Amino acid sequence: MQLTLLLFIVGLLEGSGVLHGYRFMYERCRANGLNVRKEDVRLLLRALDPEGVNLRQRRRLHRRQYFAGGPNFIWRVDSYDKLTPFTTDE
Repeated sequence: MQLTLLLFIVGLLEGSGVLHGYRFMYERCRANGLNVRKEDVRLLLRALDPEGVNLRQRRRLHRRQYFAGGPNFIWRVDSYDKLTPFTTDE
């Protein structure tokens, strides 16, 4: 395996890449010009992040928690309001 591949994956795992699986990592490697096999990426991920691999296999990821300062504090960027169909204008 290439040293550049190892360093690239370690760099991704230090950031938000820890949440992603080998398919995403493979695509990121290909997008950055690394010619690799999916199997090599999968084996590297298992060696570098065994806990994350086990969590993804069990489909028990820990979701992020968000906190708002109060009502009307956070607005969605796409302005999709799920409750609009249920409000009545009487």
